[in-house]
Amino acid sequence: MINILNKEITPAEMGITMYHEHLTIDLSDQKKDLDARLGGEELVEDLKIVKKAGVKTIVELTNIGMGRDIDRLEFLASVFDFNIIASTGFYKEPYLPGFFYQKNREQLAELMISEIKDGINGTNIKAGVIGEVGTSQKVTDAEKKLLQAAALAQIETGVPIITHLTLGCCGFEQLKILKEAGAELSKLALSHLDLAADINYVLQLAEKGVFIGIDTIGKLQYQSDEFRIKLIKELIKAGYEEQILLSTDITRLSHLSVNGGHSYQYLFEEFIPKLKQANVSRDLIDRIIRDNPAKLFS
Repeated sequence: MINILNKEITPAEMGITMYHEHLTIDLSDQKKDLDARLGGEELVEDLKIVKKAGVKTIVELTNIGMGRDIDRLEFLASVFDFNIIASTGFYKEPYLPGFFYQKNREQLAELMISEIKDGINGTNIKAGVIGEVGTSQKVTDAEKKLLQAAALAQIETGVPIITHLTLGCCGFEQLKILKEAGAELSKLALSHLDLAADINYVLQLAEKGVFIGIDTIGKLQYQSDEFRIKLIKELIKAGYEEQILLSTDITRLSHLSVNGGHSYQYLFEEFIPKLKQANVSRDLIDRIIRDNPAKLFS
């Protein structure tokens, strides 16, 4: 069973899933940019659109120190009848809260375990995923401790880990740390691999059995749709189609359509039609957006 805010569902009930999203996030202090404070009513119209596209489950990866707002998630879940999976964990430097540095990996793991088993911030809403836990372009000591703590929490709870790879880098470094700490790699998703320029690197990561996140779809300033489609087709050709995950990772007000952005619906209105035109079958696309997230959470 999977914790979906204040209830449980089975993986088979997840349906079409956006596996790496943010419905509330606030990194504005660190970035010195109010655009990095996502919330309010602006995203409501965009959520209506993805609801009509058939999305049933959203994995919300805003965790401790990122502006997580459980009350807001509960409101959105009730309004749209989405399954929203809340997360536990910490992001990466320089976004780690001060108390992070005062705790060892076991203590950090205990906090994550408590949020998964008992509830978040004294509520009955339990986290259903550890994520997004991340690394910078070079893994810091604090980020290594974070990944080790995430692995310990996964051992105790069995929930998936979803990581953040800055510009797609440090995948093998993350795998080494997590594996040595006892994490189950078949329940691990590496995010933002569409931002890695080297397709062979991504294929080598897929060979390890982890899920491959192609999840900054629509952020054309970082990577073209053509590259993302080529990467997906190469993964399919190599036999890794059951490990592909798709999402948009909306994090800024300027990403929303009301502000001229591409928003969550870009995946369904623009990118999936391009995948079809590139001869990726509708059946396979459906399996990628339905079955693969369910497999990660099974």
